[in-house]
Amino acid sequence: MVSYLSISGVMTGLLICALLSYLLTKVNKQLGAWVTVLAPIAALVVLLRLTSTATPVERLLFLQFQMTEYGWFFSTILLTVFACVSFFNIYWMKKIAHPATYNLLYLLALAGTLGAFFSRDFITLFVFWEMIVWTSMFIIPMGKSRVASVVYYAFSALGSLSMLFGILFLHSQTGTFIIADALSAAAGDPTLAWVTFITIGVAALVKLGVFPFHVWLPKAHGSAPDTFSPILSGGLVKVGGFAVLLLIARCLPRKRSRPASPSWASRSGCRCRTRSSRCSARSAS
Repeated sequence: MVSYLSISGVMTGLLICALLSYLLTKVNKQLGAWVTVLAPIAALVVLLRLTSTATPVERLLFLQFQMTEYGWFFSTILLTVFACVSFFNIYWMKKIAHPATYNLLYLLALAGTLGAFFSRDFITLFVFWEMIVWTSMFIIPMGKSRVASVVYYAFSALGSLSMLFGILFLHSQTGTFIIADALSAAAGDPTLAWVTFITIGVAALVKLGVFPFHVWLPKAHGSAPDTFSPILSGGLVKVGGFAVLLLIARCLPRKRSRPASPSWASRSGCRCRTRSSRCSARSAS
């Protein structure tokens, strides 16, 4: 049985709220929009209590979650952004053509981001990473332009393929999909570490919109719906920063410590002792 005071409980609750908001919006647009307001607030409250009650490893079907300090930090920021911006959904329902679909994808994007932050293995990370890509790709055309969605998907597909290659290559060398174990093993092999850092790092830089992968950023942010543009820039882009932090913290090759060279004082002492021994030998002769 899934406890709601757990990561898997939060994920299950968000998926249920996403479906509930879709159904309620079909009946009443305002009522469905209120679900998108209450869901991130409730998830934030539960997450603040998870600092002391979360289990080390949790499972939801084949997905594995684990509470980490940086995952908790990024999740609280993301939920705060979603909770603040979601109040505008109530007024946006009158302007959007497909409000039920928007509310569904809105909460699925939130669930995908939290799932990426709390992923224990690379399979879970890649599933939720793709959930973020696909939900954003279908929300962006609800704004001003569909061309921006095509550009966004083109760059996101490049990042996803690069990440998939890095994950499969890392698994072939380490034999595990567990993020902590695989990256720790890669840190001991400079070649494997750099291949992993570059391949997964490309996906992170695409998500961040860093040069030369910045082309999609102004197009997508300018064309996305007014209520989703701050989510895209203030929330979903942070997933790339999270991936970069994860790689830097665990994957970069560790510099081997060199034996300490003798200090100036010890070298001076050796020279003095050498000179005194020479003087003693001369005086004896």
